[in-house]
Amino acid sequence: MIYALDTESTGLKNHPTLGHPQCIELATIELSNDLQSLRDTVEINKDSFFFNSHIEQLFTLGNVTRYQPSMNIDPRATEVHDMVFKDLLGCPKSESLELPEGMKYLVAHNAQYDYRVLGKPEHIKCFCTLVLARKLDKKFGIGFKNHKLDTLVLHFYGTRAQSLIDNSHQALTDTVKVIIVLAKLLEYIPSVTSFEELYEFQQMLRKLK
Repeated sequence: MIYALDTESTGLKNHPTLGHPQCIELATIELSNDLQSLRDTVEINKDSFFFNSHIEQLFTLGNVTRYQPSMNIDPRATEVHDMVFKDLLGCPKSESLELPEGMKYLVAHNAQYDYRVLGKPEHIKCFCTLVLARKLDKKFGIGFKNHKLDTLVLHFYGTRAQSLIDNSHQALTDTVKVIIVLAKLLEYIPSVTSFEELYEFQQMLRKLK
């Protein structure tokens, strides 16, 4: 099973026992293995009404859980996600986090960081929209100002997506942004039809200078 996801964490510092930062918020949305369904969203989203309707539908598909860490939250991380320790009192412990059953692929922006926060589960393969955006930009000269997630959303969707930008660094919002950016990036690789092929394509791109 394939899930787009985003994590918010305690920061960059490792937990002394776990060896990685702790997750304090995890959002996931299950994706179909058929990439055509993602490509189809690009077509219907040319109209603002359909775009907003589709975004609302994606939010309803999402699952979000907050966790109480056993280490301090770095103030610099709080500046990003606006969560402090008292916001997480009574939440499940970070050590109890479990990924959705059957997850085989995770899809995220800067996926290696989310993978690290989740403890680098050996059975999960990572697909990174940041890597794909960088490599496709180099190959096709797309002309992104940079490869940050919000920049890519605005490049592809303009002012229609402003409400998503205004709510950046909320895990579910960023997960939705990952999905709609991936939908646009897929336009440049029409021959890729499944996540298995997409993952192998990413592995090939990583080897290219």
